[in-house]
Amino acid sequence: MPGWRARETDLGWPRRSAPADRTSAAHSPTATDTRPLSLARVTELQQTAGNHAVSDLVERRDTDGWRPGDIHIQRAPLTPAEKTRNLTSPRYAGDPVLEAAYDNSPLLRKGRTDPAVAKVQRGFVADGFAMPKSTKSDGSMDGVFGAETRATAVAFQSKHGLESKDGTVGRQTMGKLDELAGGGGKTGQPEIAATTEEMGKHVIAGMTKANTQFGPDKGVWYDYNYHAEHMKDPANYRWDDDWRSGLADPSLFDRTAWMDWKLKPGKSASEGIRSWLKGLTIAECLSCIVAIEIDTLRAAIGDDRFDTLFGSTSTPVPEARRLRIHTGTEGTPVDGMFTSAHGAGAGEFGTIGNRPVKDGDWVYFYNHPKYLLKHPGGAWQGENAVFMGTSGGQQIWAGLGAGPMTERDMLQEMADAYNGSRDGGDYARLLDTYASDAPEVSSPNQQYRDRDTAYLEGLYLKYKSRIPSQYREDGGEFADTVTVANILNDPAYTINGTERKGGYFAGAASRLDPTKVEGLRTP
Repeated sequence: MPGWRARETDLGWPRRSAPADRTSAAHSPTATDTRPLSLARVTELQQTAGNHAVSDLVERRDTDGWRPGDIHIQRAPLTPAEKTRNLTSPRYAGDPVLEAAYDNSPLLRKGRTDPAVAKVQRGFVADGFAMPKSTKSDGSMDGVFGAETRATAVAFQSKHGLESKDGTVGRQTMGKLDELAGGGGKTGQPEIAATTEEMGKHVIAGMTKANTQFGPDKGVWYDYNYHAEHMKDPANYRWDDDWRSGLADPSLFDRTAWMDWKLKPGKSASEGIRSWLKGLTIAECLSCIVAIEIDTLRAAIGDDRFDTLFGSTSTPVPEARRLRIHTGTEGTPVDGMFTSAHGAGAGEFGTIGNRPVKDGDWVYFYNHPKYLLKHPGGAWQGENAVFMGTSGGQQIWAGLGAGPMTERDMLQEMADAYNGSRDGGDYARLLDTYASDAPEVSSPNQQYRDRDTAYLEGLYLKYKSRIPSQYREDGGEFADTVTVANILNDPAYTINGTERKGGYFAGAASRLDPTKVEGLRTP
């Protein structure tokens, strides 16, 4: 799909501990020196006196041309296992701002205004703290992280014995709020009810997370999106050409084929699926939705049961049953766990903008039937999408890197993708398939590996006689441009044994079957 990933900066710094007696008069934040504070001086004080003391000092002192919001509150780095954990309560799970705060990347702090702050405020109020200044006349919270919210955060942290009592909201504070709100946490028990409604919400939260949480070392990426970031910023976005076939945490998974992963023996399946979704993972839209559905099953049956069935650190699990994630459901934990979202009769599939679906249902939209003739290396032959609910009376859909948008907008984006020029990926796919013995293909140079369009187009023209006519731009088999009407109305077409017809593919609409999921909760 088109480049869509935005870079994200991680503001969570590791904390360097120091003996308590190092806060001498020369370093003390309560020293009588009243000169404006430099940002470098504040960082030094953080390392000796701690975040809480420095935050209090900044509230009372002038600064030397910088704002209090410029301080980077420091936190100890999370372990790889900790990074796989997400918020699990219905109140907080899937909120990208709060999930980032849970990872200390970045923390929520004074000066932030956001709906996510309102959720934190509601959590404080639910725990017995009065917040009159932050509570609006209708009883809702204002979402402003001001002095009252900071003071309440400190009181909350003190009440629950948290190590950090500096009034910022990070790993410990969000973890405690999540626990109080009913998050599954580390109990291993089910986090959501095994109902269509609750599982649908979890699927929506998973897709929202996949489309909003990403960076150099996290998120689910398409290979070409991540490679494009590598070309712009190779220092932070490292790259290996092998990743074009997929990447997941190699300490947890073996990749057995293109976009196909199997959990290693002796590893936790619940940790594995969390890690896959948290990233860094390089995959595509189908495996991403399969992973989201698998994680929804995990949430509905609980970590303990999920690990018993699909991969445990304590009890051997046969290879055939160990967690698998790939571009399909066969052999995965959700194999055979779905039910159709539609009835069997004709005319029960609805119309554009009026599909008979429920929140979280998994559907598929086909691009023009001949899309793969023009773009054999393209990612827009269709879109695995989730029904995200309605907004303004319109049905909204989203897939990995697509949406949220209406069905017509989805189809228009597909038409735009079809109408784009061929790129290096398209030419490379044709050359790899039909001219693999050519020296420039069998021993590719850096331009080939980087999918340089001009260079690969030149190779395509050199070896064009080897390319089947239906894929050739001068072959006349496919149109250069299409419209949404063409996608919907042009006849079906078969490529490599698969017949495709553009638009909503009703046969793919499905959801997890609550009865089957409930049946997995107990041995």
